Amino acid sequence: MKKILIVLLFAGLMATIFYACKKNAEPIQNNSNTEQQYSDNGMLVYNKLVAFKHEMQNAQKSTTQMSIDSAQWYVEAYYNVTSGYPDSAYLKFDVDFATYSLPVDENNMISVAALSVLISDLESDLNSRILQYGSEVAHMVVGDVNISLTARSSDAEVVVTTGIGFGTPNLYTQFPLDECWYFGITAGRCDLTPPTPPYADAGDQLELRFNNPNPIYVPAPACSGSIKIIENTFVWTNGFNDDLIYSEWKAGSVDYPGYSGAYWNGFLSNGFTLFYGNEQSGGLIPDGNMYFTAVDVFTDYFALTVGGENGYMYTHNYQTFYSVYECIPDID
Repeated sequence: MKKILIVLLFAGLMATIFYACKKNAEPIQNNSNTEQQYSDNGMLVYNKLVAFKHEMQNAQKSTTQMSIDSAQWYVEAYYNVTSGYPDSAYLKFDVDFATYSLPVDENNMISVAALSVLISDLESDLNSRILQYGSEVAHMVVGDVNISLTARSSDAEVVVTTGIGFGTPNLYTQFPLDECWYFGITAGRCDLTPPTPPYADAGDQLELRFNNPNPIYVPAPACSGSIKIIENTFVWTNGFNDDLIYSEWKAGSVDYPGYSGAYWNGFLSNGFTLFYGNEQSGGLIPDGNMYFTAVDVFTDYFALTVGGENGYMYTHNYQTFYSVYECIPDID
């Protein structure tokens, strides 16, 4: 059994971190006389993306070629700025993966015409995925784009990871102490017999609470307009490799663990170290000027023999998204 850290006050610390993490920027006036915070870097990004959009609109006439690294930056920034809404609240966070290909020339350069087709496909596929949620209110939160050469093809492979928020938002703080949740597999609450809908689990509940300070906590520039993501990365962490994430081994056949709110609040409080701390302090923040955006909590269990005894490892795994934010005008 893991030793649980002292439970912290979730909402209070969120507010503290929010004010500590804001960036400084100079206000300017837009055409509607509404003050927005546009940093010098934000306007530089804006101008680059507007020029990129104009190139794509005339892609058949353009002779512009880009390296793989440059193409990756432009596609990821454009995808997020035009389609992502990281400052809009949501109830649940879901992650989708898609793979595309891009033609490259003999110098491993990619044409703007090819990028224009890719962007069109990304937007079309995103709209199709959002429609699949039906009556749920859904929107893209963040997108990660990776372009690389592989030995399998002469084309470049494009892997796009899209985080989608959906549902009416709630603001979660700590677990009620008298609630008991099974570790996962949508087994529901262990203090109710039989469990009653919704058949969520402790992993779902942790994810809801980690994500639903958003947009009260958005570590980005002060912005009266829309906050945009221009770069993104995600970190996958297995619970059985990190003491701050739930995992435990139990002997015997499958037997879903269930624990009270006080137990799960310990892992909830660990989120502050994981999401807002760098690697040196035990956190997950990658190098660069990146801030926590969202986390997808996966629940898993698998057979594992320990000391000659058969049993199962029960675990949560975190796919955590970090982003570089800017407050820039819309480019549509």
